[in-house]
Amino acid sequence: MHIVADRICDPDRAILDCKSYSSRALTRQGFETSEYKRWARGGGSRELPSAESIRAAVRYVVDRQGEPMAVYVLDPGEAVVPLANAQGCQDTQG
Repeated sequence: MHIVADRICDPDRAILDCKSYSSRALTRQGFETSEYKRWARGGGSRELPSAESIRAAVRYVVDRQGEPMAVYVLDPGEAVVPLANAQGCQDTQG
């Protein structure tokens, strides 16, 4: 799984939360049991300092990972639901 996200104050926590949520959803839908090891250990994150670096990351995720799979894009007007454990984040835009 690859995610390109904006304004994540704790990327390591976001990776853990995403894996946990996804694992529960897969188990709930009957795809696998909860004992199945789905994820590689850890996860990687890096800062994308420019619009071009963000576009390049998206192109890599969508176009350079072998056979295409599902791609989900959040439209700018859609509501964003914050992570349940996103404590300690401060608004740096204000």
